[in-house]
Amino acid sequence: MVTTRVLAVLLAALIALAGCKRRPKDGPEEDKGNPIDVRKVFGVDPGRPPAADGPSAARVIEAFDKMADEINQDKFPSFWSLPGDDRFPRAGGKGVAPVDAAARAADLEAAFGRFWAAWESRPERTRQKLVRQQAERLAQQGTPPDKAREQAEQAFRPVPPLRVTTPNPDLGGKPFNRIEADVANGVRGEWSQNGGLTVIGSVEFSESLRLHCNGDLTARLRGRVGTLDLHANGSVVADLADVQAPAVEVSPNGNLLLRVGPGTGVLRLAGGLQAATVVVRGNRRLKLEGTGGRRVERVLVVHY
Repeated sequence: MVTTRVLAVLLAALIALAGCKRRPKDGPEEDKGNPIDVRKVFGVDPGRPPAADGPSAARVIEAFDKMADEINQDKFPSFWSLPGDDRFPRAGGKGVAPVDAAARAADLEAAFGRFWAAWESRPERTRQKLVRQQAERLAQQGTPPDKAREQAEQAFRPVPPLRVTTPNPDLGGKPFNRIEADVANGVRGEWSQNGGLTVIGSVEFSESLRLHCNGDLTARLRGRVGTLDLHANGSVVADLADVQAPAVEVSPNGNLLLRVGPGTGVLRLAGGLQAATVVVRGNRRLKLEGTGGRRVERVLVVHY
């Protein structure tokens, strides 16, 4: 009888062990509908002030200047090589790389300003490049140079910006790819464009503002928004350092270059984000959150 009981206990233990072995090595499947703890995913606490790191701060400043130079040479900037120092996780490895650039704050501010000025000039630079190429083709086909240039300009006429002064404008009218905003006393707003989009200016929404486009999104805003949501089926380049937005959610289907300031309490990275560079001005308390299902590989967080 005792032997039978001992065998039964051993058999139950073996069954339990077998069940444990059948569990996947990397644990149970993640609930993709719920928030996740980025400290577990990225391996560090993003809320902890990073240690001083002069070489990495210098590398970031150098990278911003390099991107500005590339744009000014009519090249596409090498955005996603920005995190290039040895502390940064290599491709395929997930992680947050914190950089303390407080000692180089003035240099970083100036470098970011040079980059943004170049980035803002990029659409017109691209248009002028297409005009030159078209004029050259027409000239090779025998069109007089003056006529070739005129026809090329007609073929690539600039699209005028759309000036928005109401919280919920009708965006279904004239074609546009740039919004210049001056909106006050808004409650909720959603601005959408079927293509690439740039949004700049002043906004005030007590509850929320959502910017959405089916291409790359550029945004530089000031003002106040309860929750600011940037969603793009491309990459996102945004400067939100001068906007009071307690909660910011960024959901690109690509890469992210973002600056935030002391007016942002929570930054949520969502969507199909691949790699992100987040520049944080004067805000050691920023909370970084993630959303399940994200395929982000690496995040560089630069504090100054």
